[in-house]
Amino acid sequence: MHDIPLNDTQRIFADKNHNLVYKFLHEKNLPASEYYDIVIFGYLRAVQRYLTDPNLAGYSFATVAWRAMEGEVVNTHRTDKRRFRVIRFVRPRQSYTGHLTRHSTPTVTDEEALRESEVALLLHALAKRVTPQQMEIIRLRTKGYQTNEIAQMQNTSLYHVNTLLDNARFIVVELCRDA
Repeated sequence: MHDIPLNDTQRIFADKNHNLVYKFLHEKNLPASEYYDIVIFGYLRAVQRYLTDPNLAGYSFATVAWRAMEGEVVNTHRTDKRRFRVIRFVRPRQSYTGHLTRHSTPTVTDEEALRESEVALLLHALAKRVTPQQMEIIRLRTKGYQTNEIAQMQNTSLYHVNTLLDNARFIVVELCRDA
């Protein structure tokens, strides 16, 4: 249903109720310039679902559309947050006295390249010492997925994922100490 264009009936219905999109943006205090393109997809999917799914006949269209638009906003925020929930493996460079120095602190572009290469080296060393399942979980964590999301993706329990991560964490600490 994601890529199916609206038929004529759905298009007329969507045009007739389009004010719900602006009402939603206004009540949620979301700027239309940023969020219109996000919520409109939920709205259009709601139009299709409402007119084709007989189970929704007991609900008002506004309720169905509202929930679909909220879902789009939540998914967008979840995706945005995931980008910032990345595990940091890199330690700041220190001088031989143990203090950060101006010369040992890389510039922003150098820092990004350094971080990428250190993470790649650490993951390579880690892959030799953990199970394939642990390695996959670690890769997902470095991409920003939360533990409960990983458990769902791996078809296992949250407890099992946490146990595997805890075991791997000890190895990461050893590798960082040895580096």
